[in-house]
Amino acid sequence: MSRKKYDANLPRNLTYRKASKSFFWRNPVTDKEFPLGQIARRDAITQAIEANNFIAQNHTPVALIEKLKGTDSFTVSAWIDRYEVLLQRRSLSVNTYKIRGNQLATVREKMGEIILAEVTTRHIAKFLESWITEGKNTMAGAMRSVLSDMFREAIVEGHIVKNPVEATRIPEIKVARERLQLETYNATR
Repeated sequence: MSRKKYDANLPRNLTYRKASKSFFWRNPVTDKEFPLGQIARRDAITQAIEANNFIAQNHTPVALIEKLKGTDSFTVSAWIDRYEVLLQRRSLSVNTYKIRGNQLATVREKMGEIILAEVTTRHIAKFLESWITEGKNTMAGAMRSVLSDMFREAIVEGHIVKNPVEATRIPEIKVARERLQLETYNATR
């Protein structure tokens, strides 16, 4: 069986299928193919080069020694265990520890199985979106604050390089109640 013919003038991960007369780009990280359709050859090459450059800039390959050590499989749940120890070192009130514990339990439930280094801004935004859609912006803001601190500590310990929470928007918190005025207080008294 002879080897498949390919066009050497196309960039990496870009193929042209004569049967459908269209271009396809293959993501080298996931091996998933994306059809570009029946577009001009120049446009397909431009898109493929942009995609390859984007992957090259954002992809950090896991070294073999890290795989052997198991450092690449450090999950969010495992990091939360370590983060709770770091929280205990801070002089916070008992009630704050209790609230943080509940917040971290929620994070563990929703994102605990994800590898810490693979958490992206999309994961964080999706996590916070559940409260924002329910109109619970205060809770979303509190969870964003906890996540930001948690990932900041992970950067300090060298587990990750970039904080995925920083790129998310801070939810706009509107106070629903107003201050009680003296006239209103006297009228109700």
